[in-house]
Amino acid sequence: MAAFEKVYLPYIRRIPLAKIVLSNTSETNEQGWFSYFWSEAYLWKADFLRQGEPVLALFNVLFELPKEWERPGLGGWTQAKLKEMERAADMIVLKRKREWSAVPHEALFNALLALLTIGFRRIPISMNSTIATSDTSLEMAKYLKKFDHSKKIQLGRRGDTRKLSDLITGGGFICKAESMANNYAAKINMRQPWHPFSKLSIRCDIGRQTPHPCS
Repeated sequence: MAAFEKVYLPYIRRIPLAKIVLSNTSETNEQGWFSYFWSEAYLWKADFLRQGEPVLALFNVLFELPKEWERPGLGGWTQAKLKEMERAADMIVLKRKREWSAVPHEALFNALLALLTIGFRRIPISMNSTIATSDTSLEMAKYLKKFDHSKKIQLGRRGDTRKLSDLITGGGFICKAESMANNYAAKINMRQPWHPFSKLSIRCDIGRQTPHPCS
């Protein structure tokens, strides 16, 4: 059976997200988390093409290869054929092999981790770092006083889309992956084996996981 392969990556990232997840309305099921990571990752073409192969594996589990994208028999991948595939990307129809909930955990985990790696920058911080170890106003003020003011300092602001009631339920303004009060992280599927943040080694810097620079 024909499969998605590396040549398809530039065109996959052009498929409208709604055609991949269809009419999903949840932010915390498999499609919802895929949408979250995809929305950051697909913007970065070079990184997507270099690190996006696990997405191909997920597509091969979920979808049949569209007829418009079948490998040509004679002549191979000509420039004309590649242009034809590019034009078809926005109009492509994906025929699903199975439900998202039936995707093997490893395939979804690897795809989500790839999208996380592409779309976000991880900034580890240690107690010995010259970077502020806390984002409170007091700690930032202490940090600024320690250095020559001629140095350029980049500041960022981290927001959160949770409602106040969700913050209270989750135990306060703690990053979602570490909000364990009332099993908050588990309830939004961040402890599922297919979710990257189910791994402590990945979520240890979640408070400093930020969208890719310039996004």
